[in-house]
Amino acid sequence: MAGFIGCVAIAIFLIFGTIAKMWLMCMMSGAQVTAPQLLGMKLRRSPVKKLCELYIMATQAGLDIRLSQIESAYKAGADVELAVRAMIKAARIGQNLTWEEAEQKAMTDQYDDYVEDNYGPAE
Repeated sequence: MAGFIGCVAIAIFLIFGTIAKMWLMCMMSGAQVTAPQLLGMKLRRSPVKKLCELYIMATQAGLDIRLSQIESAYKAGADVELAVRAMIKAARIGQNLTWEEAEQKAMTDQYDDYVEDNYGPAE
């Protein structure tokens, strides 16, 4: 019985330890995120660390993107890192690029690369 309780305690610590670490990392960098939001991401099997790092990068660049938008785009198959970096680059040169446009471009680029890799160049 003690072994079972110990295993459960370790599992809970690992889950909440990871969430606490990500929450603290976001808060220290100025990216507002809640622990339940991170827990939900973990339960949906999203790559919490990667998405949080992209969210922090976007927040520090002054972009108006929510973590839920990044996760949603990731789940839809977009290259979210490409989309976030494109928005940061656009903001630096003074262009107005919305998240939806960046997400669509990232998905289109991935699709074009997939078609070219698997079926040859478009004619």
